[in-house]
Amino acid sequence: MPELPERPRDDERQRLLNLAAFETSMASGPTGWQHAATPGAVKQFFPMNYGNDFVSAIWQLSGKLPEMPRLDHGGGHLRNPASFFLMQKGDEFLDWTRNETRHLLSQQKDDGSFRYVGKYLKGHWDDTASGYCGNALYRLMENHRILGDPAILESVRKGLDFANRYAVPRGAQIWELSLHTPDIMGSSRMCMANVRYYEATGETKYLHAARRWAVTGLPFVYLWTSNSIEAAPEGSPEPIMRYATTPVFGATNYRAPNWIGLPVQWCGLDYGEALFMLAEHDKTVDWRKIAEGILIAAEQMQYPDGICVGLLPDSLTLDSQTRNPHDINPSVLVMQRRRLRGEVESVCVAITKDGKYRVVSPYQTTFATSDDGKVTAVIEGEAGTTYQILVNGGELKTVVSQGCDRVELP
Repeated sequence: MPELPERPRDDERQRLLNLAAFETSMASGPTGWQHAATPGAVKQFFPMNYGNDFVSAIWQLSGKLPEMPRLDHGGGHLRNPASFFLMQKGDEFLDWTRNETRHLLSQQKDDGSFRYVGKYLKGHWDDTASGYCGNALYRLMENHRILGDPAILESVRKGLDFANRYAVPRGAQIWELSLHTPDIMGSSRMCMANVRYYEATGETKYLHAARRWAVTGLPFVYLWTSNSIEAAPEGSPEPIMRYATTPVFGATNYRAPNWIGLPVQWCGLDYGEALFMLAEHDKTVDWRKIAEGILIAAEQMQYPDGICVGLLPDSLTLDSQTRNPHDINPSVLVMQRRRLRGEVESVCVAITKDGKYRVVSPYQTTFATSDDGKVTAVIEGEAGTTYQILVNGGELKTVVSQGCDRVELP
């Protein structure tokens, strides 16, 4: 793999830039934040909300939780539910996770597939695709990490055995693109679902499948920089191209915008997340280096100042090095920079080797066993805070932190 791009700023300047996005350009205020903003538009495309992904990112950047009347679900392109536990609203998160799981399982067919109905079916020879199934299977496996429900594993196994028969990643962005369109998120979602299933079961054929899906994403990643690009955009130390990511080989609504050769880095960050996960188990390729390169390219693309300070442009025109709206919140960039530093990027899911205990916490968590066999969750909390942990997918415990907290498990 080529050398990494040059980082545009150090960790502290990057933290301040990300925080500025939430404090200013995402229009924080009495009605919350936006997923993405369109500078200068009278009517914004994305509504304001109190998304938990935003709140978790603000806490990770500043150590403080903003005051607000409620906590909504979502906001970012990757999930970060830490704020539900920090604000002692774990019951809301637990209810949402169970409801989403039931909804997804109700959509699965007897053969393990998920079938698409809609206007973007035109031109495809089937009513499903790898990425369309992968979206559901990835979400189910993330929910299994929280709940530990064995029924989810059985459904995902059927789904993976169906979808792993495909060779091409496609059909993951059917909100605007046709089901047949080759899609980097088809690579990422199938890779992540297989990695999580391997972690839960130890069945190596799913790790091999995850590696194969990761390889299918490489054609979407620029591993070179054109000599024709003469100048870098403001805020980037070099022309942006290496490790930039094309989202799909196709066009929105079959016509325009045509995304071929037009980097959309939030899609690449999704693929990078899959590579970070795979790198923990597979060393055949330096997956972590590719994921870091994608993250650095995203940081180069961020607006360094102005009304969109800290936001990630929806796309970047390579020849002119022009940033294009809608401009997206940096919550995923916050998570992945933390991951590179070895910090908890979302919630910590700690599982004992025998599988008897599963603890979900907003802080780093390990286990200790006493001489009489009692198991204790050891949590690196923050003295003076109050938070919740989830034990075995069903029991919420409230912890008043002393710094290093020890919670004896039943």
